[in-house]
Amino acid sequence: MKQLLPILILFGAAQAQTVVNIRSVPSEADVFLDSIEIGKTPIDTIKIDTGRHTLKFEKKGFVQSEGEVVIAAAKQLDIDVRLVPLHSVFFRTDEEDLVFEWDGKHKWTHSSITFEMQEGIHTLRVFRNRNQVEERLVKITRPMTMEYALPPDSARMDSLDISNISIEE
Repeated sequence: MKQLLPILILFGAAQAQTVVNIRSVPSEADVFLDSIEIGKTPIDTIKIDTGRHTLKFEKKGFVQSEGEVVIAAAKQLDIDVRLVPLHSVFFRTDEEDLVFEWDGKHKWTHSSITFEMQEGIHTLRVFRNRNQVEERLVKITRPMTMEYALPPDSARMDSLDISNISIEE
């Protein structure tokens, strides 16, 4: 009986597994489970240990998607993910001495630049001499060219000469 007890303990400590089906839109995305590539979507009937895991999806032309999932003991679990497209944006302007800021993260001063941006609504802020002169929302739904010009009011206010204005009391 002494030899049977350790075998029972080892058997009882085995990790429970759940059958998982993983799909993405679009399909053919590379899937990583805890940093190990497990295949391309769709992945059907893969057994995964219960507990916390990191699941990552990668596909050229789409935003990488990564998150923590908790696999609970169940007969089956379906995981469906929609990947967000990336679009090429060509930005150009004839304006001078401006600083552009995209979504509060990316800044540039070049008169033309091309970048990949995820589909959705983004914020463009424009600065001159460290003062914000404009903010606008930009909706990206496809590859696009963005021709930027300051609004007429911004350009006029920015160049207004106040050195000879007197204030009456």
